[in-house]
Amino acid sequence: MARFPNDALNRRICHGDLALQICANTRDAALHALRDIIKHCSDQLVLKWKQEGDVPVLAPGSGAPAESARNFLGFRDGSANPDASDLDLMDRLVWVGPARDEPRWATGGSYQVVRIIRNFVERWDRTPLREQERIMGRAKMSGAPLDKPDAGEFAVPDYASDPLGKLTTLDAHIRLANPRSGGDKESLILRRPFNYSNGVTNAGQLDQGLLFICYQADLEKGFIAIQNRLNGEPLEEYIKPVGGGYFFALPGARDVSDYLGSALIAAVREGSSRTSH
Repeated sequence: MARFPNDALNRRICHGDLALQICANTRDAALHALRDIIKHCSDQLVLKWKQEGDVPVLAPGSGAPAESARNFLGFRDGSANPDASDLDLMDRLVWVGPARDEPRWATGGSYQVVRIIRNFVERWDRTPLREQERIMGRAKMSGAPLDKPDAGEFAVPDYASDPLGKLTTLDAHIRLANPRSGGDKESLILRRPFNYSNGVTNAGQLDQGLLFICYQADLEKGFIAIQNRLNGEPLEEYIKPVGGGYFFALPGARDVSDYLGSALIAAVREGSSRTSH
């Protein structure tokens, strides 16, 4: 994972050969699953770093659409996610297909980006609400875009009607991340963010932030293109990426006779066989 201008990457919590993401309804279940893996694979794996995170549970309101969870900046995170139930859209944006220039074992997998992004919450909490909303481009309470304050979280902003950024500033986070122009459709990503809280820093500040995770079929057109648009945004005053890495999520097991990574193992065995001959 290359370093972007606002990054302060700590090598101790970056990269790795194998990423394991363990999800459960309780923290204890996830931790004991990790310990069980360590117990059985102690001669094969060495744990480099881990980051715990959680998604606040939101009970859906009666007849109301589901709401995105809030991050530690108090804003809803994931409002503009592409529809994961749209299989054609997922095939185009998230899953590596046979038409892409990838090895056969990668077909059906996805590029995963992990970013540990510290939030300077004390500084953010002292920032006036209107300034926070201007930086993000959304109303904090509802999550609605600023040009449609009464429309709700999932309303699509109309930047064409606001070319000078009088309602949603040109450097607002949501406008830079997704300009909603025809040429940016390929840079949509599927986000799965988690909040984390690691205690207190040596400077007496809260060590809190976002465990940002996203998936895409093309890393360059996805996360990297978005991050390059975000470089220098006003939000950088309040956030600092400190760790993470790029990984590849293998295609899933297709039936009871299959297993995770089977196509990759087959490719390795085929390559070894050719070498031996």
